[in-house]
Amino acid sequence: MYKLPLVLLCVATCLPLAYGVGTAVDKNNFEATVINSEEVWVLEYFSPRCGTCQDFVPIWDKVAKKLQSQGVNIGSVNIDNKPAQLLAEEMGVFEEGIPYVQAFSGNGPTKIWTGYDVPTEQEVLDLAAIVLEGLPQGDNGKMLKK
Repeated sequence: MYKLPLVLLCVATCLPLAYGVGTAVDKNNFEATVINSEEVWVLEYFSPRCGTCQDFVPIWDKVAKKLQSQGVNIGSVNIDNKPAQLLAEEMGVFEEGIPYVQAFSGNGPTKIWTGYDVPTEQEVLDLAAIVLEGLPQGDNGKMLKK
């Protein structure tokens, strides 16, 4: 009798965590989607099973939407998937911990934030602004090719 409401609650609670924000990125599409792009990308590495990642979701949702409104592409890397795990290993994410937020431009990857303490929305926006200010930008907000 009580199983259905409990299942619905779990599905409603877990869905935002399972899908992340933006484009799903993993080892299979990373080069074509991010590296070969002329645009700036910010990726969030996460696991739906990670408590800190779950706490970070509402903050990241707001930050990602603000960055998207500024023309930044947002990607999510769910490290519970094997191809995404391979990408996270290659990027050194497991050495730092998750959640992990990283920007990509023609200069390669730049860490924005990682940690076990959930930052405020403003702290992540401030860090992202510092990183994004240092990235090469064209007149249209697109990254300049080297």
